Amino acid sequence: MAGKTPSAAATEWQERLEFLLKEEACLADPAQKCHIRELIEAAADKVREHQAAPHLLSPPRDAESKRQARKLEALYDRKMDLALVGEDVTAVTREINDVRRFLHRGPLLHPGDFLADGRFKLGQIAGQGGFATVWQAADRDEGRVVALKVLHPHHGQDLSR
Repeated sequence: MAGKTPSAAATEWQERLEFLLKEEACLADPAQKCHIRELIEAAADKVREHQAAPHLLSPPRDAESKRQARKLEALYDRKMDLALVGEDVTAVTREINDVRRFLHRGPLLHPGDFLADGRFKLGQIAGQGGFATVWQAADRDEGRVVALKVLHPHHGQDLSR
């Protein structure tokens, strides 16, 4: 299904799912039912993936933004290294702020962006709602993957949220 539009691929997966469900109803052998159940679950996952994908994608970065994002990661690493040996981090912090201003000049976050002074590196979007977006993120301090809920910009100034 490579090379197809998201809606065409979603339709194909939906058709495959319906076919598998009909096939399962005709089977009597438990081993065959177990195997087809696995195929049904995989097809259902693909249907959900394709249905959710269009509104869960952030726009791609341009080449300069990608370069700046890589630079930001290196600066956060440098800041951590300096802090560990007790050296002054003022200059690198200024540089981090300059790069962050460049990257956050628009309202949207992107995979690879950093939040909380470099602690969290955003991965893919896990879900969206009316008030916030949930991101899969790497917690660089704890060394684990977390879910990070980020309020939409227009709700960020509302203290009741």
